[in-house]
This record gives sequence, C-alpha cells and structure tokens, in this order.
Amino acid sequence: QPDKGFVIADSIGLLSHPAVLVGGAALFCYIALEASMGGFITTYLKSHNLSDKTAGLILSAFWIALMAARLLTAIFLTGIEPAMIVPALAVVAVIAIGLMVTAPNAAVGILGTLLAGFSFGPIFPTLVGVCFAKTDAIANGTGGSVFGLIFAIGLSGGIIVPMLIGKFAASLSIRQSMKIALVVAVALVAMSVGLWLGVPDAAAKEAC
Repeated sequence: QPDKGFVIADSIGLLSHPAVLVGGAALFCYIALEASMGGFITTYLKSHNLSDKTAGLILSAFWIALMAARLLTAIFLTGIEPAMIVPALAVVAVIAIGLMVTAPNAAVGILGTLLAGFSFGPIFPTLVGVCFAKTDAIANGTGGSVFGLIFAIGLSGGIIVPMLIGKFAASLSIRQSMKIALVVAVALVAMSVGLWLGVPDAAAKEAC
C-alpha cells in the first residue's frame, strides 16, 4: 500500500522547489516551440512557394523526425547525463530555427524544419526525467505532482507563444514572426542549462 494518497499541501509546496520552477520554465519554452512548429510549419513552407501537398508531406516528415530522434536517444544515449542532453538539443533547435528564419530558399527552410523536429524529439521525456531526478519524485512518491505542475506551466507556453506568432504573422510575415520562436529557443537553452548546472540532483544534495 502507498504511504499516503494525494496531499494538496505537498503539491503546493513543490512549487517552491527550484527543479519544478526551472524545469517548468524550460517546459514552457519547449511546448511553446512544439506547438508553434506544429501549427505554423505548413504556413511557413508555403511562404517559400511550396504547394499544399508538399508542405503537408514535410510537416509529416517533421513529426517522423521528432519520433525517430526520441527513439534513437532512448536506445543509444543511455550513458550520457540526461540533464546535459536537453541544453545540447536546445542549441541545435536554435540553429534549426535560425535556418528557418534566414532561409534564402525552400531547401534551406526544409532543412531547418526537419532539423528542428529531430532536435525536439528527446527534449520532453528527458526534461521530465531530469525534474524527477532533481526532486527525487519517484522515491518520495511525488512523481504525479511534479509532472502535473511542470506540465501545467509548460502548457501555458503552448497557448501564449503560438498566439503571438500568429498575431505577428498577420501583421508582418510568417518568416518574420518565427523570430519569436528563435527567442524562445534561446530561452530554452538558458533554462535547461540552469536546470543542469544550477539545480543539484536530490541524491547529490543528500550526500552533501
């Protein structure tokens, strides 16, 4: 039998934990990027004069690249510190979105789109695992609460940032508005580095 059921006071207390705050901020950035890419890739690609069919196929390839990267990471990167993987992939995401923003032609835009999908893939599950490790969520039975809190913070990014991109795309252009995604990707690098280097694992804190 579990020691106790859901205790709302314990969950609220987790909001002061650095891993929840920083991890939630990182997830805010990540979900904002994934939602924005999923929602605006076809519009972006059509701005390069691609057909609806071609843009749709590349959108599918974006999601395939995301899923493939997630699977490959789970198989081949098991020996690497998970907290280090997220900022490394976030840097790749900055490069990918930078290519999309500055693309002089459709080929470069497509390359940036697929590279973005590949870089996004492992971030979500790895980020959740890092937050669990830094709060010792599995051992102390707060895994559900930690996930719920960081996911709630993250979902707000999926609401706010696509709305901003759509608003600026209407008044400027989709490629200009993608600069917002670029800024969010840079923020993801900063938040994930902070989570990696600034928040110790729970086991390390206990050892100290």
